[in-house]
Parts: sequence; C-alpha cells; structure tokens
Amino acid sequence: MDTMNKSTLGAKIEQERKNRRISLREFARQLGISAAYLVDIEKNRRLPSGEVLKKVADLLEIPISAFDEFSPEIPKSVMDWIRKNPLIERMLRVIKKTPFPEKALNNLERTLTLPYYSDLRI
Repeated sequence: MDTMNKSTLGAKIEQERKNRRISLREFARQLGISAAYLVDIEKNRRLPSGEVLKKVADLLEIPISAFDEFSPEIPKSVMDWIRKNPLIERMLRVIKKTPFPEKALNNLERTLTLPYYSDLRI
C-alpha cells in the first residue's frame, strides 16, 4: 500500500488516483482539465473548483465528503459559536490582521500564563 502522506487535499487526490492506477494525463482528460492543472492540484499549488472536486470524487468513486477535512471553510457550528462570543470573534480578527499571526498568538498565550492572569485561565 502507498504510504504517501494524505494530510493535504492534493496528496489525497494523488494517492486515490494512483491506487486506481490511473495515469495523471488520463485522469486530467477524464476531468476535462489540463495535466498541468492536475499537477498543480496534486502539488497543492492550486485548489480545484467545487465542480472539479465533484468530478474527482465521482471518477474515483469516493464520497465527496472524503475531502471535507481539507475544506478551508469553518464549519457552521464553529462559526455560530464564534459569533455568540464577541470577544473570541474580536480576538480572531485582531490576530488575523497582524503581520505575524503565530507570533501574536504566542504572545497572547505567554501573557495569559503570567501570575497576574492566572485567575483568568479558561
């Protein structure tokens, strides 16, 4: 069995295609896209449109939900929770706008672990 990393959408598509022994060119032809575009999808340089992703699932005979874990969209239940918590929504907006979101989050974590803020821990 192929041990390729399936942690990205492109890797998942490539693995499923190879498991079915379909050449890249043949799969691109079946999808109605160029081989170069399919390479870009499999190498995670481009995201397929919803229409192309549906065709991929149909041709590989897998449910389109197999790709849900790679969706860039936040699930509705999470969005609802964020909207019900204005401070969380505000914090996420601020972090997103910073030039270095990871650093901003690390600073926030470090600040909240200071003794003064120990009573505020969640």
